Amino acid sequence: MVEELLAAHPWSASGEDIHGWLPIHVACHFGASTGVIRALTNANPDSIEARTEKGSTPMTLIKKINCKNKEEVLHVLEDAAWLHWHGPMRHHPVHSDRGHDLGLHHRIVRSGAHPQVHH
Repeated sequence: MVEELLAAHPWSASGEDIHGWLPIHVACHFGASTGVIRALTNANPDSIEARTEKGSTPMTLIKKINCKNKEEVLHVLEDAAWLHWHGPMRHHPVHSDRGHDLGLHHRIVRSGAHPQVHH
């Protein structure tokens, strides 16, 4: 259902509540399916690094819960972050405003890992 909603209204993945929560935050907090997480990151790649008013990212939220697809969701988020920083979005103006050592992509590259991208 979420995938169909996003296909019809991709901007809905960018809707933020009064506490700075995006749909990706809610999905990670409640342990949504891997397909839903993937659809949300595809619809709003910037959401990967988005922080709630308390500073939580989708990655920190999924790490706090126990769900059967936790490792799979972590891989989806890591892959999406890598693509976000090294794919077509790498020249997006939001990236040039940030410091040179911010973001998940630097930690991934520094660790020597190159995640496989699953489509």
